[in-house]
Amino acid sequence: MGVVFMYPIGAHALGISVTPSEINLTTRVYQPTYKTLVVKNPSAEAAVFDFFIDDFEDTIRVRPKNMILEAGEEKRIAIEMLPSREGIFTTDISIVARSLSSQSLRSGAGLKVPMTLTVKAQTQNRISWMWLVIVADAVLVGFFIFGVWLVWRRKQAVSR
Repeated sequence: MGVVFMYPIGAHALGISVTPSEINLTTRVYQPTYKTLVVKNPSAEAAVFDFFIDDFEDTIRVRPKNMILEAGEEKRIAIEMLPSREGIFTTDISIVARSLSSQSLRSGAGLKVPMTLTVKAQTQNRISWMWLVIVADAVLVGFFIFGVWLVWRRKQAVSR
């Protein structure tokens, strides 16, 4: 009877490469802010990449939520922020890579990109400008409605 020894040749895992490695942004309340991350698949096989925000999902969004990257391929993801209150918000963007094939022996991979969003109060001047635009739009809509009403009245008078 013989003895057979089996040595594993090696274990492989999927990989993730992200640039930048951390995000620090400053913005104002209700001011949309955007940042782009470049995600690369350094592995030898295609993988599905999923993106999550760990906290503050109502303020911070990732687009797209997932994507397929071929071996060596890189794509951009958009981080959209619309803060509704001031403060310093710290969270992580979690990125998980998993194999496309259910028969793949490669284990998945994951990493977190730390993110700090500093939100300052809205300036009074900016709020005043916003109200001016709203009032001007309301006046223009009023003139439009009044003009339509005048044309309608003239048509009514002519048809009598």
